[in-house]
Amino acid sequence: MPALAPLQLLAFALLATAGLLLLARQRPAACGLLIAALPAALAAGLLTLSALPVLLLAAALLYWQLRQPQRPAPRGLLLLLALLLGLHLLPGFNTVTLWQGRLAADSSPYLLRWGLDKALAGALLLLAFDDWRPALRGQRWPQLASALLLLLLALASALLLGLVRIDVKWPTWWPYWLAGNLLLTCIAEEALFRRTLPQLLPASWPPLVQMSACSLLFGVAHAAGGPVWVMSASLAGLGYALIYRASGQLGWAILAHGALNSLHLALLSYPQLG
Repeated sequence: MPALAPLQLLAFALLATAGLLLLARQRPAACGLLIAALPAALAAGLLTLSALPVLLLAAALLYWQLRQPQRPAPRGLLLLLALLLGLHLLPGFNTVTLWQGRLAADSSPYLLRWGLDKALAGALLLLAFDDWRPALRGQRWPQLASALLLLLLALASALLLGLVRIDVKWPTWWPYWLAGNLLLTCIAEEALFRRTLPQLLPASWPPLVQMSACSLLFGVAHAAGGPVWVMSASLAGLGYALIYRASGQLGWAILAHGALNSLHLALLSYPQLG
């Protein structure tokens, strides 16, 4: 089993709890935990002093948006900053490698690591952008049924088109994988593709078109895995979007995202055939 130093675990726990509080719309408490996580992360070596300008810029932009919520500039800059953080392109953020290797002889290599930058990206998006809630008009259960079908199609297409094969397993490090995937990765990705980006598309577009466009972008973000991965991720993304719209809670889309990823890890080649 991998292990984290106590200060590293504390920093990640504070940041993950802040993300959960933001989903529950408890912004003051979440901001307090975000601030508390920073000295712990510095002491643990997860942050270096070169990250301080990035953190100060984020704080200044959030304050600007709070004072002038109708101006698009701070929100646009926060989105750009979140994208750079999520892509690990900004200095001063160190990752912790918890496991690396192949889960099967024919699987591609996998690196399990945790980093604060993607989690911070999710927190910035949750702070900067409100919920996206287009009208349902009595379509909740049909949308949930459609979402389930799309998630099953995503798995089936990956299996039938040779991206993965059946490979039943449950690695000893799965608790670390699950915590990182759900609390660090899924929150950030769902905050971007399901809550933020639809609000930037033309308001005249029907909600289904907005969700489909953002789901396609979600698929393109997985282009490193090849065209089948893009298609499967796009199908799954639209499923997550329908769950978000039907429930009105981003947390349900995050749970669905984490559940599908868990099925992928437990039942199929992970991350894909090499």
